[in-house]
Amino acid sequence: MMASFQQMFVNILALQATATAPTTAGNHNANDYSQSKMHLNDPDPFDGLPKNTESFINSCVNIFMAQPQLYSDPESQVRFALSFLKSGALKWRNSMLCDVKNGTYVITDWNDFEQQIWQNFGNKHLVDEAQCGLHNIHQGSRTAEEFFIVFEDLKAKTGFNDATIIFQLLCTLRPDIHDEVYCCNPHPVHYSEWKETILQVDQNLCENTASNSFYNPHRRPQGRFTPNLTLGSQTLTIVPNLPHALSTQ
Repeated sequence: MMASFQQMFVNILALQATATAPTTAGNHNANDYSQSKMHLNDPDPFDGLPKNTESFINSCVNIFMAQPQLYSDPESQVRFALSFLKSGALKWRNSMLCDVKNGTYVITDWNDFEQQIWQNFGNKHLVDEAQCGLHNIHQGSRTAEEFFIVFEDLKAKTGFNDATIIFQLLCTLRPDIHDEVYCCNPHPVHYSEWKETILQVDQNLCENTASNSFYNPHRRPQGRFTPNLTLGSQTLTIVPNLPHALSTQ
């Protein structure tokens, strides 16, 4: 009886496994189909200008990652990228295709080909320009969120360590944010902590400004008000804090 029950249990498990197997395969097929049908824009034709190198490489990598079943091997990736080289990069593309055909250049992986593009078309002064830009940038009237978009784009290319980045960041802030950040206790230590604190301080200042505008819509600007009184051909200035004193202009 026990052997019969065990056999029945084994049969039930086998039936369940058989029933779920087609579903799993169907899910894989559905995923492959959805990835193959995913619509992505082709990279812009690459003209060989250094300012467009990073954008072109990122566009290619994005397509490879979104459609791995189409570009699973290095050769398909490299030939895809080469098909978009135009204008100033055309001669280099033709030379590369000849080297591949003759065996002078062997396609090993995408990283090696990407390095070839950087060496031939990359900005040789990218790091210096980013460091100079980070030194000269200022927040100005921008919100902290808007400012960090520009700041972190430069930061990623400078090669500076965390301490130098923090120093440059604090030098670029608006005075009101700078002062409020330094009043925070405890003091931030790492860059991510400084960024989070600055964003919060900026938000608080914006909310305070909006609140003051709402509750004091006709608030007079701060400063000394000195009314004038004209009598005939003379203009008299009423001096504050001296109620009976008049000065003749």
